[in-house]
Amino acid sequence: MALSNNLKIDVYKFLKEKILRKIEEYDLSDEDSAKPFQYALFTKKGYLAKGFIHGCETALGNWHESIAKIIAKENFKVAKKLQGNEKLQRGFFLG
Repeated sequence: MALSNNLKIDVYKFLKEKILRKIEEYDLSDEDSAKPFQYALFTKKGYLAKGFIHGCETALGNWHESIAKIIAKENFKVAKKLQGNEKLQRGFFLG
């Protein structure tokens, strides 16, 4: 199933907002970090930028649930995260 243009725009806006917020909140100062071995191999700014990229990769793992919900809302009546004691109803899956 291909994504509609509206859905693509919604996902794009979601990711753009999240990434811009992450950039805004990220601190590239090296005042708090003392990693002489890493800094000997890489520049401080390069090493700190790597940390930012790793943080984005981790965040993408968390954002996939929100993106799935954006996609599901267009195609299904109910789209919510099941937590705690909530369970999928029997018969939901065939097999």
